[in-house]
Amino acid sequence: MLLRNEFTQFMARCNQAERLYVANPLGNSIEVLDEKTGAPLASIPLGAGNSLIRLAADYPKNNRLNALVQTASGTQLFVIQDGMTK
Repeated sequence: MLLRNEFTQFMARCNQAERLYVANPLGNSIEVLDEKTGAPLASIPLGAGNSLIRLAADYPKNNRLNALVQTASGTQLFVIQDGMTK
C-alpha cells in the first residue's frame, strides 16, 4: 500500500508486517522502520551512485518491496524480498 501524500514516492507501508519503508537519500539506502515504535529495523543499500525514484510495497501477496532506481546504465526495478514479515 502506497502512502498518499507529498512524499508518496519515497515511502511505502506494509500493513501486514507493520513496516514502514523510507528513502534515505543521504545514506543512499531504504530504511526499514517499525511502524508502531519508529525503531529502525534494517537498512537496504541501493549501491554507490544509484538514486531512488519511487517505492511501492507489494503486500500481502508477495511480501516484496519494489524500488525504481536510477543507475548509471538507466532506470531499473529492484525487487526486495521481505524476510522480516511476521
